[in-house]
Amino acid sequence: MAYDEDKWPSGFAGGLSVAAHPEFRAQYLVCKVDDRPALLAERIATFSAKQVDGRLTKIQCDDAPTLSDSFSRVIQFYPQRMPLGVPWFNDYDYLSLYSRVE
Repeated sequence: MAYDEDKWPSGFAGGLSVAAHPEFRAQYLVCKVDDRPALLAERIATFSAKQVDGRLTKIQCDDAPTLSDSFSRVIQFYPQRMPLGVPWFNDYDYLSLYSRVE
């Protein structure tokens, strides 16, 4: 016999587990590459790089990158919470599997 939870994985409770606790909503990592440092408070890592022929080169960890020429790029990573309103999860969203309950 095969067991299938359909769209209700254990612990999700049809969206109710995140309805009362938005801090438990799923998160994902965003990578932004451009020529303008956003300096978001939420960022978790910043790198400087050069873009040559459509490829990033000379990638280095850099908390305060400077853009010295038109080839300079900033690579930033920051977490973002999944928005509400996902039909698959009854207009809530999925549960963060990384959140800790204390």
